[in-house]
Amino acid sequence: MHWNKLAFGVAMTAGMALAQDDTVYAPPIAIAPDKGTNQGGVSFELNVRNLTDYVYRGVDYTEVVDPETAATGGENNLDLNMDVMMRFDLGDRVPHPFVGAAVNVYDSDPVSRFQEFRPIVGADLELQPVTFTGALQSYTYPQREQLDTSEMLGKIQLDDSRLVGSDVPLLNPYVLVAYDYDLNNGWYAEAGISHDFLIEDISLTITPIVRIAYTHGWQQQFAFFAEDGTGWQHLDVGANFQYKLNSLLNLSRRWGDWYLRGQIFYTEHLTSTTVGQTLTWGGLGIGFEY
Repeated sequence: MHWNKLAFGVAMTAGMALAQDDTVYAPPIAIAPDKGTNQGGVSFELNVRNLTDYVYRGVDYTEVVDPETAATGGENNLDLNMDVMMRFDLGDRVPHPFVGAAVNVYDSDPVSRFQEFRPIVGADLELQPVTFTGALQSYTYPQREQLDTSEMLGKIQLDDSRLVGSDVPLLNPYVLVAYDYDLNNGWYAEAGISHDFLIEDISLTITPIVRIAYTHGWQQQFAFFAEDGTGWQHLDVGANFQYKLNSLLNLSRRWGDWYLRGQIFYTEHLTSTTVGQTLTWGGLGIGFEY
């Protein structure tokens, strides 16, 4: 009786081992130290670029004026622009918080080379096919503190891939609305479309972009210290370019994704009742994501 129980136990153990090995699912593969990527809930992005002109919402910030001396910025220096963003992925159907900031430095500014510091905090909510974004954004101008202000903004972006039966979005349409609740009590609205053209053989992405903006009582005060403006403000037509550098530099993704990023745009100032300029501008820089 003792030997029968032992034989039965051995047979059961062997059968269980066979059942565990006989599966259609491959066992998990350990990731090599030089191949690992960020699989966590926090992602990070940094961009550093030199621009021919810093154009933000249709206004060229390199055309600054000193209100006391009437001195204007020069046109001989490139503009250094930096932005950083940290995002938190909390799972499906819950808002994903983010926090970031943008900095602009311009040597030819007659008042302060450190022109602008613009922090932002907010969250994205993805309810396919729509992504909703809400945020608070502040504008700080060193040595021009009387112009500091803040705004709340909302953005709706549509993933139209399902509507057109495509694997990737076709036009990425979006609408953004901002309200300056601090200094100016004005509205800014912007709508745009874009499409990513990926050339996989050379790791290059070209993204044509078209966007148009309307303002109501909005004061783009930094560049010209102008009065409030209402009307169609500006139209942007251009493209962003992104070339992935990891393969070229033989960098493992363990150290993040590195990009050479560029842009070229034509900005048309649409109505005289708003503040803005008509110009062609662009830039080139380095991007890092992890």
